[in-house]
Amino acid sequence: MKSPICLDAQKAAPKTQAKISPSAEFAAFPATEQPYSGCDELNLVFIDSSIDELEFLSNGLLANYRVFTLPADQDGVTHITHLLTEYEAVSSLHIVCHGSPGTLQLGSTELTLASIYQYESQLTHWAKFFSADAQIQFYGCHVAAGLVGSTFVQTFSKLTRTQVAASSTPVGSSKRGGNWTFDYRTGDRIPQVAFNAKTIDTYPSVFMDHGSMAHPTDPAKASEHQALMDLVPVNMMMDVATHRAVASGSWFDPNTWSGGQVPTHGAIVHIPQNISVTYEGVSNVPLFAVRLDGDLTFTATDGTDTKIVVDTFITTPHSRFEIDADAATDGTVDIEIRPFDIEAHEAMGAPGWSTAAINHYSDGATVRDTGAGTRTAVVYSGPQKLDRCLSSESLEK
Repeated sequence: MKSPICLDAQKAAPKTQAKISPSAEFAAFPATEQPYSGCDELNLVFIDSSIDELEFLSNGLLANYRVFTLPADQDGVTHITHLLTEYEAVSSLHIVCHGSPGTLQLGSTELTLASIYQYESQLTHWAKFFSADAQIQFYGCHVAAGLVGSTFVQTFSKLTRTQVAASSTPVGSSKRGGNWTFDYRTGDRIPQVAFNAKTIDTYPSVFMDHGSMAHPTDPAKASEHQALMDLVPVNMMMDVATHRAVASGSWFDPNTWSGGQVPTHGAIVHIPQNISVTYEGVSNVPLFAVRLDGDLTFTATDGTDTKIVVDTFITTPHSRFEIDADAATDGTVDIEIRPFDIEAHEAMGAPGWSTAAINHYSDGATVRDTGAGTRTAVVYSGPQKLDRCLSSESLEK
């Protein structure tokens, strides 16, 4: 069986005196017809070529907004960087593309919280071309949603040294559950939508890639899935993961993991994007949490059983989770969701847990300083913060 599962204010002018028109290299559609003058604010709009009704949007811009498209076969971040060098004192930059929490689809590039620092030199270079109070606006759906989304927006703002506005909800047609409100901002500048009223009222779609967002047609399920992912956020995994997969291979091969050790008691496991791990064995050692951003396959072929014990198991929209045990001669795959006693683990000295992990995860117990650096843990026997389990049947797309 193979199926996805989820458990638990300067005025702008071009640098040259001549009018600049976007070439075919940069835009599939012409810029707005009104020419720029030295007293006009400069507003640039980049629309990803995968967006529905691209020509409709390009023709529906406000006056003095200049439009370019991002080709599907080119790195969108690099494309924007190259074009920005033609301008100075840009007042606003609008990026219209598909989005999901902490993710922008820019041409052939998927810019995420995990990959943003690969573009640090380019994004910091952008600051040279903006006015003092410039704002960047993301039109992608859900980009600012959850801890991952807000951290992504804050990081983008810090790197580019501009105000950034984004949305934690769908953006676009109200008939598709969207709106044009940027509800998350890093500054006090009020965002202005780049499109005219007619375009806003009649645009038929939303800026969401249904293949990259969990449960795109069910906001309630999408919200619950995002809440689960926020329990083990990818940005925190850089600090709190005790075991991170660094190479594709077997779960039980030490070479698969940073530090050269297989996940053990209380492990906080992270399998990043572009890493594929195969689980083919039985372990009764209780793990604390597993976050899957890459690929994980449980296999029980040739009659061999497979078992994992974990408190919280989270798959993300970009991940791939497979169970390979569909033949009559295959063994069983047992994924046991067992509550993990966080405070008891901490009382043991929290082996393998970083300070960040100890501070982030709590089961509702009161931990107090009793002096001389000693801490007393009052164990809470009820459901813990990470005791969440959602089956694949209840969370079907």
